[in-house]
Order: sequence, then structure tokens, then C-alpha cells
Amino acid sequence: MYIKSPFNEIDNQEINKFLKSCSFVTIVSSDNNGKMIASHLPINIVDDNSLHGKIIGHLSVDNPHSELLSKNKETLVIFQSESSYISPSWTEERKGVPTQSFIDIHVYGTSKIIKDPTKIHEILDVQVNSRESRQEDSWSSDELPNNSYKNLLNNINGIEISIEHLRVNYRLLQNKSSKDIKSILKSDEISDNLREQIKFANKLAADANTK
Repeated sequence: MYIKSPFNEIDNQEINKFLKSCSFVTIVSSDNNGKMIASHLPINIVDDNSLHGKIIGHLSVDNPHSELLSKNKETLVIFQSESSYISPSWTEERKGVPTQSFIDIHVYGTSKIIKDPTKIHEILDVQVNSRESRQEDSWSSDELPNNSYKNLLNNINGIEISIEHLRVNYRLLQNKSSKDIKSILKSDEISDNLREQIKFANKLAADANTK
């Protein structure tokens, strides 16, 4: 992933917040012949005493990606925010070019497939509980008949991916002047997401100035 400064100048605390906020990612692997395979999967980041934690998730046993993930090879996991379009017409001088505002982190690590039903159950509990905790009338796997849940565990594999290194791209208008930012914010056409991204970029800048 190509990254220019200052889009990579983000501290680890903010990186970890973003990683944990992402519950759906793209996982990419390649075989010995260079053939690529990608899966879009629900994941969680769990603490394991490392700098950024560990990725856990699950996928179907019928997914051919399982075989590649079981080989303990380097795996790419793509974490991405919603992107926002930025029009040059929103600035006073209109001399820029169209661009996008987004956050993108490429995580590289060693993958492992989990086949032990007890460990898969633990992974599913973490994934379900983290999502259901936000529901007013939450659901639990205890509501499933035992046979149904056993069948489910037999049809999925768990995934663990250590986070060994990453590439960070916080492209949030850091290269725009304060004059341009003010003009952009005055536009009636910008998305709510872009407004939030600009607010977040301002917070990052303010935090950096206090360090």
C-alpha cells in the first residue's frame, strides 16, 4: 500500500481504537504459486499482551481459504473505514483535484486455523457477545438447541491471526489548508461522514500538539 506523509503519522493508541472498531474485514492469502484468495469475514481484536492484540474470527469449513490459513503463512488483513468524496468545488479557489477521505490499515501476521470445538465456541462467544451487547433485546447462543449448536461448530473453523506489523494510512485532509477545510465545511453537499472525519482529524492534530 502506497502511503505519503503525513497520512501515516498516527500513534498506537488511535490505531488500536480503529482496529477494534472494525468488525468486518478483508483477509487475503496467496498459495505457493502466487494465486490470491480473499474472504470478507467478521472479526474481533482481543488483547494478548502484544502491542495491537490478536485477530480472531471464523469461516466455513467449505471455504477453500481455510486450507491456506492453516499453513501458518503471512496473511494480509485489510481494515477500512467508509470513504468520503471531496470536490474541488467546495473550496474557494477550486484549484485542487477530486479526492477521498478515509482510513485504511493493512495488517500482516501469521494465521492459524482452529478446529477444536471448545476453542471455536469461545471465539463465537466473543464475537456474538460483542455485537449483541449493543442490542436492547440481546440474543445468546444458549437459546439454540444443543444439537443445532454442535452442528454449527462442526461446520466452521476458527481463525487466529497474530498482528506482526502494519501499514497505516489516515488520509483525512491533513494536507489541506485551514482555509480549504473551512470552505469545505460550509458546503451543503458534504456528507455527515466527512464532517465526522474532519472533526476526528482536528482532534488528532490537537492531540499531537499537546505531546
